[in-house]
Amino acid sequence: KLSSNKSPKNNADCDLTHTPSNRVVLVDVRTEAEKNVSMISGSISLQAFENDFHTLATTEDTDIVFYCTIGYRSGMEAARICDEYNIDRGRVYSLDGIVPYTHALKSHRSSDTSNVGC
Repeated sequence: KLSSNKSPKNNADCDLTHTPSNRVVLVDVRTEAEKNVSMISGSISLQAFENDFHTLATTEDTDIVFYCTIGYRSGMEAARICDEYNIDRGRVYSLDGIVPYTHALKSHRSSDTSNVGC
């Protein structure tokens, strides 16, 4: 059971366009069929993340961002990964999903495209 101060962060705390000092690993936890429709540029699958965990996420300056379609599965996987790999929850984020992300990205791109990394 996770208490509120032990939970991975949600996307309200995560600004993917401004991460000056930290490296970000984007992890897509959706099914292959869902990933065939769309993926956030630069993201990797959950399987790839777990296969290369020691290379991707062992430094404390690496933030890990999980996402799915609406945020439920990414939150569950973020919590599981924190527990299983003993990762500091302050480094782990769960987006509310790719759908709200793409809507926010469209809105951001229509007003300013200078610092969007996708």
